[in-house]
Amino acid sequence: MRLVTVAAPDGPRAGVVREDGIVALADLGHLTVLSLVESGPEEWPKVAAAAASARIGWALGDHPLMAPIPRPPRNAWAVGANYRTHFDEGVRPAGATLPEVPVFFTKPWTSFVGHDATVNIDRHATQTVDWEAEIAVVIGVEGTDVPADHAMEHVFGYLLANDVSARELQLAAPPFSQWDKGKSLDGFGPMGPWIV
Repeated sequence: MRLVTVAAPDGPRAGVVREDGIVALADLGHLTVLSLVESGPEEWPKVAAAAASARIGWALGDHPLMAPIPRPPRNAWAVGANYRTHFDEGVRPAGATLPEVPVFFTKPWTSFVGHDATVNIDRHATQTVDWEAEIAVVIGVEGTDVPADHAMEHVFGYLLANDVSARELQLAAPPFSQWDKGKSLDGFGPMGPWIV
């Protein structure tokens, strides 16, 4: 199942992408992609099965695609410095060493835009914009301190994301840094086109 949010003339509308078009998620009992995610694992296959034979609401391409979940209930969590080759590229303060524990940061919903959106760069805020292609995970079942062997029980799906960064903001004032600030400017989180 491929889930999208389209920028329809009357407001955002959620849908399921099929080869022949997009089925309105509202016709399947959910007004938003988030509503479906929050409905739980017992509901997900029912919606997927119903979408296979439901009528098409729009053609793919009729409307621009927004971030699949335009306004999630929480910030997105991300892990930085998690690829040795990227760390070795030098996108870090001089003398920094690879961290022994994960570096976490968040991106707020105000950074999320659709996969084909233009990223507007405020040149008063930054002159050093960088980007990293990512695979994002959508959590569908809440949990805390989930053991690694149970992690997949909590995953709803995946989507592509672009982690845009204002490097001079992110790496300001060593030895401290401002990862959240440097990665959270408006529009600095293109994602999509859909959740799979």
